[in-house]
Parts: sequence; structure tokens; C-alpha cells
Amino acid sequence: MSHSETHSRSIRIRLCNSLNMGRELWIEPIGDVILIEALQTVEIVFAEQAGEVSEIQISDSVFTVHGWVQQVLVVGADGGKKLVWGD
Repeated sequence: MSHSETHSRSIRIRLCNSLNMGRELWIEPIGDVILIEALQTVEIVFAEQAGEVSEIQISDSVFTVHGWVQQVLVVGADGGKKLVWGD
């Protein structure tokens, strides 16, 4: 196997809760839940696994991330980040 087939890479995606109310962020397959405050942006860092596709589902009050999430960070208005889930 090549290096790219045996090692995962990190993918970063930002989600903005544009609603004036909190929204849940479900992390699957772990089942953890984080509350994203109104008008807050989070950055999700997850590992891309060979042969697997990560997925984000968005509904009226819930974001669900299916994949190997490593970290969730809150992104401040100044661009600063604060770890709220993961290591």
C-alpha cells in the first residue's frame, strides 16, 4: 500500500449556526452532543479514512456529523479558536 492509502489526513469544515437559537451538533458514531449557540461558528476537524466518506446532515435544529471527528472548536469573531470537544 502507498503512504496515502495507509495514513489519513485531517479535514476541516466550518459550520455556522445562523439561527437566533441554539442548535445541537451530533457526533456520530460516538453519540456525543454539543450545543452550538445562536450565530456561533464551529470548526470540525476529522480524519479522512481510506475508503470511507464523511457526511454532514443539516436539519432545522440539528447538525449531524458522521465520521471520525477529532476536534470541535468554537471560532470567535476575531478568528481565534477554542477547543470544546476532543483533544
